[in-house]
Amino acid sequence: MAKATNKLDRKIAKAEKLCAAGDHREAVGLYRDLLQEHSDNVDLMRRCADAMKAAGQKKKAAKMRLKADEKETAILCETAEAAYMEGDYGKALSDYQRAHALTPDLGEAVWGIADCHASLGDNDTAIDWYRRYLEIEPDEPEALHMLASLGVGAPPERASEDYVTTYFDRFAPDFDDMLVKQLEYRIPERIVETAEWAFRGELSSLTVLDVGCGTGLCGEALDGRVRRIDGVDLSPEMLKVARKRKIYRRLAEADIEDYLAETSGRYDLIVSGDVLVYLGALEKTMSGFANALAPGGVAVFSLEAREGGGFKLTESGRYAHSRDYVREVAAAAGLTERGVSQVTARLEYGEPVKGDIWVFGLDG
Repeated sequence: MAKATNKLDRKIAKAEKLCAAGDHREAVGLYRDLLQEHSDNVDLMRRCADAMKAAGQKKKAAKMRLKADEKETAILCETAEAAYMEGDYGKALSDYQRAHALTPDLGEAVWGIADCHASLGDNDTAIDWYRRYLEIEPDEPEALHMLASLGVGAPPERASEDYVTTYFDRFAPDFDDMLVKQLEYRIPERIVETAEWAFRGELSSLTVLDVGCGTGLCGEALDGRVRRIDGVDLSPEMLKVARKRKIYRRLAEADIEDYLAETSGRYDLIVSGDVLVYLGALEKTMSGFANALAPGGVAVFSLEAREGGGFKLTESGRYAHSRDYVREVAAAAGLTERGVSQVTARLEYGEPVKGDIWVFGLDG
């Protein structure tokens, strides 16, 4: 590596001497040769653009400089995203701002700036940047949802189908790594432990529906312990990942409220991990659980906890639910509470998020 770097430095120095001597065209040729070997080198692109301009090749120089800006912008966005995922929001914001300065109309940089300000608690500025993003992508569902979570307009009773699909399709390739390794997500394991408690360890004969199965983390935790597992999710990209696990008998692409209301299946166990946090009002979901459960069946699901009453759309874009509210809507649907336990749902900006694992049954 050192030898290659020294060789590159020597050739750059030679090209610079050519420019200093006024032989700009030969310098351009040398820079082009170097870019054949180092096509991602932004510094080489900029030097080549300067030599082109000096040689009178103005259009080619502008094109090369644009290419350099685009490449540097991509690199900055990559480093910004990595810093954001590690919780270094200051570093992420700096890199996104530099990317935005180079390419002002790039939605990725504008979105990143908005997310960083939201994560740093600067909500007013975050709102401004989410609105700027909507100027680039009008009516984009994720931006509209985040604005609602920050208090712009009346909060919806649930995240829209467009938001859920857009959001989870975007994260599908890296979802498992991000959730399990970076956010210390352990809900699937807690759900399986709770199901074992509810059925006194006897899971082997159960038919299971994984509601909002995503990439299949809950299904994987249950694999080999139950008779069969079906799954339903709204995101086609998440379902692609789930399908590769080869643990589901059937996977359906559908809105979970609609699927639960319409399914003719009757399941012994319904599980739903970190899914109902994207729904505020749970009346339809609880009625759907009652419809999809076999007599004597059990639903085990997680929610983020809320003190006080009702439910609330939080600044994370997810909903938190009070225990009184959950009990009320579940009872109205004909479900009987079997238990509830507090858990750490995940880490949010490095801090634990309080959640509840609920168990409701359908009496036979």
